[in-house]
Amino acid sequence: MELSNFIGKLNGINSWIVGNKDKDEGRDPNLFQMVECLVDYGTIAFENPGLDMGEAKAAIEKMFELRKDHPAFKDELISEYYGFIKEVALAGKYVVPVDEEDAAIKKFILTKAAGVYFYIWQTKQREPNYQYDNVGEFRQLKDSFALYDISAIPQFSKIIGNMIDGIDKNYKYSENKQTGKQI
Repeated sequence: MELSNFIGKLNGINSWIVGNKDKDEGRDPNLFQMVECLVDYGTIAFENPGLDMGEAKAAIEKMFELRKDHPAFKDELISEYYGFIKEVALAGKYVVPVDEEDAAIKKFILTKAAGVYFYIWQTKQREPNYQYDNVGEFRQLKDSFALYDISAIPQFSKIIGNMIDGIDKNYKYSENKQTGKQI
């Protein structure tokens, strides 16, 4: 993705957030999208050393600032997950694997784990006994993580593993599941 297009995407997201702040969907962070933006930022910075990323960094900081008070960020796993990815990406330490398939798996697992966990968290706010039951999606997530974890650069293995464990505790068919609102 070209930097100017990426900045346009970030500004569009931030404008949408501001324009919808009084609606439920405007208040809820789209964790999948937020992580995707961090991965895209990290990828652009990695592939273009020395490129001035200041405007993109400011737009990402604004995105987080607009969402920072959401109760989801009080969840330890969400806070740790997003915070670590943000720290690595904005510090220019996000590493893009040489193999395109490995790079795609890395992006998929980072965004999907965030999206699934946030979906569970969000649903449990309304339905405390909710149990995640998407067998195919969870299998794909775990299989992708297994591939990522053995890749040449498993940069985020620990936090992804923690997130998958958090999902597993809320998975209907898990031996490790917990019931009730705790997530």
